Amino acid sequence: MTAAWQAGEVSTCAVRALGRVDANPRVAAALCQRDEEFLADAQTMDAKAFGRKVHRWARLVDEDGSEPPNERNHKKRDVRLVQNPFDLSWELSGFFGAGQGAELWEILDRYIAAEFEADWADAKARLGPDGLFGEGLCKEDLDRTDAQRRADALVQVFRDAATADGSAVPVGWVHNIHWSAQAYEEMLAAIDHDRPPRFDPDTFMCRNEDGHDVDPTEAAANSLLHKVRRVITNAADVVIDLGRARRFTGSARLAATAVHTHCIWPGCHAPASRCEIDHLHEHGRGGATTQTNAAPLCGLCRMRHKPHYAESVIMPNGGADVLVGAGSAVLCSA
Repeated sequence: MTAAWQAGEVSTCAVRALGRVDANPRVAAALCQRDEEFLADAQTMDAKAFGRKVHRWARLVDEDGSEPPNERNHKKRDVRLVQNPFDLSWELSGFFGAGQGAELWEILDRYIAAEFEADWADAKARLGPDGLFGEGLCKEDLDRTDAQRRADALVQVFRDAATADGSAVPVGWVHNIHWSAQAYEEMLAAIDHDRPPRFDPDTFMCRNEDGHDVDPTEAAANSLLHKVRRVITNAADVVIDLGRARRFTGSARLAATAVHTHCIWPGCHAPASRCEIDHLHEHGRGGATTQTNAAPLCGLCRMRHKPHYAESVIMPNGGADVLVGAGSAVLCSA
């Protein structure tokens, strides 16, 4: 192989592919027995196809190793969606085994194709079938780049999944954006006068019910196009307006999550979207069904205090003293 490479008969990429396989001690001996076959393949196949063949061969030969590679990959599967607190952007990363990865790729690829067809149809309607200069349409005539279509395709996968039969997302689910009254009024004024908004950092709030900040300009635009509902609170965190959505459900729940973005049980950080809304002072003991007597509790924390009840006193700074049981012994302050 070295002689063939020096003579220019095989590519450097092919030699590197073999080198990576040869570094695996469990397949190195078997690799030596296939020198002539791999040399012939390297001289006739393009580098990409040759590399796939070599690594496929190595994977099959090494299936009896300490642990099959794909089993390791499947155990390490992971997805993370993390927000950048400085510019409010989100970064999605993931790792999957061969089976799940292939399935996801096939689904996403079809969605990407649908996004491309939509862009192409739009360009054709705008510019005509022959394009602006009569030379035919090209990718430069499309509104979105390949990267933007991939991102939008993934978003559409999530949206379709959320509205499909049997979805884990409740029927009638609405994306709720919590605004402070001052921020919402300033956003409306900025739109009305076609100027950038001037928010007061001390009163600004524009977030989802789990406490993740949302860009206010984007939130205002999305409320006109998607299933988004505004939740406006005054300085005391009391809900003063619930905007309309196509399905209006759960206003009492929204009022509770305007104050609490996660489970109120001390030390629990389950997001409010995964919690049930409970009476802070038990309804059977005279507790009222009002915003000030409601807070989110996750399923596990609700089990922790049954058959007792949790009573929470809302403090001026937004915290809560959680009291449990008939004796109302103070556990801690949140």
